[in-house]
Amino acid sequence: MAFALPLVKGFQSAMKGEQIPPVKVPYRPEESLYGIVNQNTFNIIVPFVFDNDTDKVLARVLLPSFDSKKSGQPLVKFFRQRPAELEKLPGPDPAIGYLVFVFFTSLLGKGEDHALRMACLREYVGMHLRMSKANLQSRMRRDVDKWLRELPGLYDQ
Repeated sequence: MAFALPLVKGFQSAMKGEQIPPVKVPYRPEESLYGIVNQNTFNIIVPFVFDNDTDKVLARVLLPSFDSKKSGQPLVKFFRQRPAELEKLPGPDPAIGYLVFVFFTSLLGKGEDHALRMACLREYVGMHLRMSKANLQSRMRRDVDKWLRELPGLYDQ
């Protein structure tokens, strides 16, 4: 919960209509979540940085699938480039993509719940990437095993 506290404060400020400076929540040495209060929205920007090349490829496939414009839910947008809201903020740009969650004032009522979910999102996406990688590896092993069983029969013909 302590990790999500700055986001809770951002949600509360957005509900009151107060302008506050952008909220930066350090997550990892090269990753931070950002909360930005606008006139009638609270935007949370989640950068994704991966060291492993396989994770980068899987993330480039998975992250765009988060784009959503459903009624009654936060607007979710995926950007490959640094979003305009972050241009004013200093810092390196090693991310392979950014998810931007736009919470309109009508959705701000449960700020603590939203903040906790946003704080857990990065781990959730990382878990899905690891599961996808494990699934791909097990499928490849199964296919290679099948080919190794069939290859000796091909040489006999």
